[in-house]
Amino acid sequence: MASFTQHPHYAPVTICHVDGGMAWCIQKNNVVYMANVWVHPDKREQGVGKNMMAKISNHFAPIPIHTDYVPNSKPFWEKMMAEGIIENIIHEEIDFDWIKG
Repeated sequence: MASFTQHPHYAPVTICHVDGGMAWCIQKNNVVYMANVWVHPDKREQGVGKNMMAKISNHFAPIPIHTDYVPNSKPFWEKMMAEGIIENIIHEEIDFDWIKG
């Protein structure tokens, strides 16, 4: 089960919580950008991240999901894109300073 709550300080940010993980979903110009995606170390390699991203994709459909990545997470995001869960991987760091308003 996933819960979605509005960030208490940043209006464009929705926080997704699942058992063992969380992520920021940041909406801008009809795109959802992923940030602060985290899975507890004890829950990794158990499908928690994929399940969370599938729930996020369903929650925001039909809005496309884009992400950047840190080097060790690139294979995960490539898998999410190959499975149609996200639409775009941006190969440079996304600047989210604009969310602070």
